[in-house]
Amino acid sequence: MEKNLVSQDAEAAFDTRAFRRALGNFVTGVTIATAIDAVGRPRGLTVNSFTSVSLTPPLVLVCIANTSACYEVFHHSNDFAVNILSEDQRTISDLFASKATDKFDHVSWSVEPGYAPQIHGSMAVFQCHIESRVQAGDHVILLGRVKHFDVNARRPLVYAQGGYMSVSAQHAAVARAPGHTVLVSCIAERDGGILMVRNADGRWELPSARLAEPMDQLSSLSEALKKTGGKVEITFLYSVFESPKQTLNIVYRGTLAELDTPSDTVSIRDEATMPWRELNPAPLEGMLRRFFRERELDQFGVYADVATPALVARVGTVPEIWESYVSHLTKE
Repeated sequence: MEKNLVSQDAEAAFDTRAFRRALGNFVTGVTIATAIDAVGRPRGLTVNSFTSVSLTPPLVLVCIANTSACYEVFHHSNDFAVNILSEDQRTISDLFASKATDKFDHVSWSVEPGYAPQIHGSMAVFQCHIESRVQAGDHVILLGRVKHFDVNARRPLVYAQGGYMSVSAQHAAVARAPGHTVLVSCIAERDGGILMVRNADGRWELPSARLAEPMDQLSSLSEALKKTGGKVEITFLYSVFESPKQTLNIVYRGTLAELDTPSDTVSIRDEATMPWRELNPAPLEGMLRRFFRERELDQFGVYADVATPALVARVGTVPEIWESYVSHLTKE
């Protein structure tokens, strides 16, 4: 393991929350596991612990938490389905991750004799017969033999580091670039703080690069981060917003592993020490306040704040005001 990685001593008090975040660095797709209960009702829940096991025979597995409301259904059913969600099914993922009792009333689905419910619009659906169940800690592993599958040509819904990401949002952002200056920057996080730099005007901003070519986003941003003296791993697209003078801002998240001695122009600031009145550009304050709030909730999304400053749009949802968005997260 590289020296700059944070380690967890197995003999020390185990930090379950930190462990969950560490596991979250593995990028996954998002699925809904479905089954029919003992009285013939459709049941399902959002699952990202899904993987293929074997081609011959065709086997896959999913993990269901022992505390899940659907646990007994999957424990006793002989069949289940895995619906791999597409990018525009973000709201369906949220719905099936909730404790709602009427989930299937809000989606288009169907079921055929001998099969489990199929969510319409999914990228792929695997109908499985349970080969075995293995109790593993606080989850049960369902090993299923695939007896039928369907595939649709769509973009996947992707999840990592506590939030959804869009494989097409970045390209959509760049498509807005004609007539705009494009500035790409990074929220480089370490121990609850963010790497900030002071510009020539004395105002604080994120490490950033002005693009000469739309497709050199990450290479240009990497060079800008190196100039700060920090070693940063860029992860996912976080926000897109417009600032004055027709500047399109594309912001990524990142992890700050190392930083040379902080100076008057390079500093790590947390929410309490952030120079809120000295930020550049002006919309940066709203975005960073969102970030700290989401970090507290451990729930992230990708945002397009380009039409009306007060609106936020998560992938797969309609825009809503920030207060409403936060209240929804808090209830999830």
